[in-house]
Amino acid sequence: MRIGKRSNGNAIRGFSALGAYVPVTVATYVLPIVVGLAMAWLGGINFDFFPSQQTGVINMTVSYPSGTPIAITDGYVTNLENALLGLKRPDGHKWLKSVSSTVGRKPSGFGATTGGNFAQLTAQVDDNYIKQTNHLVPTIRKMGTYVPGGDLQVNQESGGGGGGSAILFSITGPDDQIGPAAEKIAKYLRTIPGSVNTQTSAEIAAPRLNVDVDQARAEALGVSPAAVANVARIAVDGAVATKVRTANGLVDVRVQFPQADRNTVDQLKNVRVRAGDGTLLPIGDVASFSWTKAPTRIERLNRQRVVNVMSDLLPGYSTGQVQGPLEKKMKEPGFLPSGVAPVAQGNSQWVGETMVNMAVALLLSFMLVYMLMVILYGSFLEPLIVMFSVPLAIIGALLFLAIMGKLQPEQGQSLNIISILGIIMLFGLVAKNGILLVDYSNTLIKRGLRVKDAVLQASATRFRPIVMTTAAMIFGMLPLSLGYAEGGEWRQAMGTVIIGGLLSSLVLTLFLVPMIYNTWMGWYERRADAQARQAEMSGGKESEALPAGSH
Repeated sequence: MRIGKRSNGNAIRGFSALGAYVPVTVATYVLPIVVGLAMAWLGGINFDFFPSQQTGVINMTVSYPSGTPIAITDGYVTNLENALLGLKRPDGHKWLKSVSSTVGRKPSGFGATTGGNFAQLTAQVDDNYIKQTNHLVPTIRKMGTYVPGGDLQVNQESGGGGGGSAILFSITGPDDQIGPAAEKIAKYLRTIPGSVNTQTSAEIAAPRLNVDVDQARAEALGVSPAAVANVARIAVDGAVATKVRTANGLVDVRVQFPQADRNTVDQLKNVRVRAGDGTLLPIGDVASFSWTKAPTRIERLNRQRVVNVMSDLLPGYSTGQVQGPLEKKMKEPGFLPSGVAPVAQGNSQWVGETMVNMAVALLLSFMLVYMLMVILYGSFLEPLIVMFSVPLAIIGALLFLAIMGKLQPEQGQSLNIISILGIIMLFGLVAKNGILLVDYSNTLIKRGLRVKDAVLQASATRFRPIVMTTAAMIFGMLPLSLGYAEGGEWRQAMGTVIIGGLLSSLVLTLFLVPMIYNTWMGWYERRADAQARQAEMSGGKESEALPAGSH
């Protein structure tokens, strides 16, 4: 019985020693997560809806003051086209293979604004230099001298598929406040690094001549206000008097004043209107004229009038880098008037929605993988040990994405819908390391080994297969992560997060999964030892209590 007591003391000391691994295990698991999150946050993970890429397409718009004849706009745009086609690289080769233009309209948000003072151009970079599109954009921005008096805006087509401007907010509220509020937002947006071509839909306004009829004077002279409005409209815009049949069908015949007689306000004041008694009076006798500005179109959202604030991004910047500071500023008390609210549209809206939806997808993926292993193992604990490797892989993916985002800012290395799909793929890829360790440890325990010895031997035995399979996947993802092919930026972030997750999983899983297995499964083993020891001690006392010769 003394020997049994000594062995019991050793078992107790062994129980205490194994129990000391619990805080070490927790610290070893939590520390990489905290450090990884801190480094990823400080490293600055960029957020996008779709990854940006160099497509070789450069979009330009030209805006002249309202009222500029379309012929003048067309002439200057032609000069700009010729200059663009003449751009040459240092080696003497031309940058562009084609330039197309449309005079009379330009994109605005998700729509278009029409007018003779607007034009849009699209340049296609030579196929051999598509990967250098970002280097050409700053050069074209300096070519505003070819459109004197006009506003030249240049934006590279990102190929993200979202369409419209990268940053787009609709400002809702009282009609007399949304315009100034939108201009205030646009003014701050222009100070954020990475934003370019910032404008509001209220800026796209045209001069308007108001004709205000003096009701009392018109009534005294016997002039109808409707007649005044009709005469003023016909003088400027004309009226359809009849139709003429041609080979192509009926054509309207519009009658209007000659241009020389309707160029100034004084000429319009002298336009005659017939009074009730048949006399002709100048419009200026019964009406006053004033110039104002009016939007070329009225935009509404949910039946409320809005003013849109739009901005594009410079190459190398993501939506989150510009949208984050802007949203923070707009939430500051007093920045926007009471009753005025910004509503995210387009990519600005989709970035937030994507993060929420993908977070739900990540959670569901985690649960499905865990439930599948619960069914296969017939246990809730062992699959949970395997799933501890998943957060470590996510930390490695985010950290690697932050690092590559700094090294390759123009390669779409951001947290977007494509890279999040890569993180979801990691759930199945990294779990296999834990499965190999846990499954073989269980096999060795069934063969009679202690938990600690079993997990150590399983780690040594499975080390080579784990390294080989991980290395095979990493090298298989290298072409995807390097993104050398045309349009490779589209999938590059996926390869980056998978490689980063596999590397962190390889290094940390080989340490943490055995520690967690030894701590948790060892607890069951130590509890079984304690129960056996207790049963042994109880059995010994009962045998001492029995009288001699009894059975």
